[in-house]
Amino acid sequence: GEIWDSEADSNRSNSIGIGAGANGNKLMILGGNGFVSTLRKSYSNSIGSGAATGNVVTVDGAGVPGSAVFNGGGGLTIGGNGAYRNQLTITNGGIYRYSSVVLSGISNRLDVVGSGSQMYGDGSNHALYLGFGYATGNVMRVAEGGLVKDFTVWEHYIGGGHDQSGSSVGNQMIIGSGGTVITPKEVRIGQAYASGSLAMSNSVQITGTGALWTVAN
Repeated sequence: GEIWDSEADSNRSNSIGIGAGANGNKLMILGGNGFVSTLRKSYSNSIGSGAATGNVVTVDGAGVPGSAVFNGGGGLTIGGNGAYRNQLTITNGGIYRYSSVVLSGISNRLDVVGSGSQMYGDGSNHALYLGFGYATGNVMRVAEGGLVKDFTVWEHYIGGGHDQSGSSVGNQMIIGSGGTVITPKEVRIGQAYASGSLAMSNSVQITGTGALWTVAN
């Protein structure tokens, strides 16, 4: 099945929010053999905002790569405005396509795991911010055949970032066995941009057989 909402002049707030000030909500995009399930949203989207917790989005290809697709269009924020323990999981060949991704808040998580699972960008001038604003203990994990690639031609930050304000502490990118991350030329692990901002104890861990972090031209 497919939900396709393309942005139009009459529909410019074409977005989806899972857990906007609410807790424990779920969205599952499930693929399988012989069909493709797709959600397309052309504006900014969110998982957990306004101190929300326990909201989960799963894109599960059920072992058939490309059969479950979340086309994020204008980008995605996980854990905005102090939200905590919200999660996006791309697994078993699921795909998430986007222009930008921001992890903020506390202990929010993004996993790209399993053979054929991918998160990749649309090539526009946007970025991946892992731990932006007031952000503590957020994690992105790529492993077991998962791939994150070509998500920007601009920049990638682990802790802080361009126009960063607030404190970004203890955010982590983990590339585990069989995981691959391809980043642009400009990468920062901890960047305190504005006066009075803080970026501390942010990290990247590359561990296990076949774990790879490479830089694109």
